[in-house]
Amino acid sequence: MPHIIVKMYPDRTPAEKADMARRLALDLQDNMGYAFDNVSVSVVEIEPDQWMQAVYEPDIANAVDVLVKRPGYGPLAEEKDAGSGEPGVGDAGAQT
Repeated sequence: MPHIIVKMYPDRTPAEKADMARRLALDLQDNMGYAFDNVSVSVVEIEPDQWMQAVYEPDIANAVDVLVKRPGYGPLAEEKDAGSGEPGVGDAGAQT
């Protein structure tokens, strides 16, 4: 725990994906205290012409209550988060 699912276009090499996974695990270790070996990462490749339907609508636009960082594209890009005053930054998942 935790498990990260990265959805992205299918244009990266296995080495690039492995490096990304390593860096994500290191970031969680360094910034949140998780053991490196306890972090798992999956990559789901989505074709560009399917992105809005397969990812943006279900995982972003319809999940704003758990969205921690808004994308810089699509309908949500122009909205500002009331909690931060910064575009693209939300406070879902923030713990007190």
